[in-house]
Amino acid sequence: MSVDANTVRRVARLARIAVTDDDVAAMEGELNAILGFVEHLGE
Repeated sequence: MSVDANTVRRVARLARIAVTDDDVAAMEGELNAILGFVEHLGE
């Protein structure tokens, strides 16, 4: 699973977190890394 900018914005909105465009790019990378780690744990 991969997280894109729209998903980051949606998650931030649901969590009621204000994010800037710069934050979106950083969070996208962080969330993808976290999901990759979780997938690795599942193996």
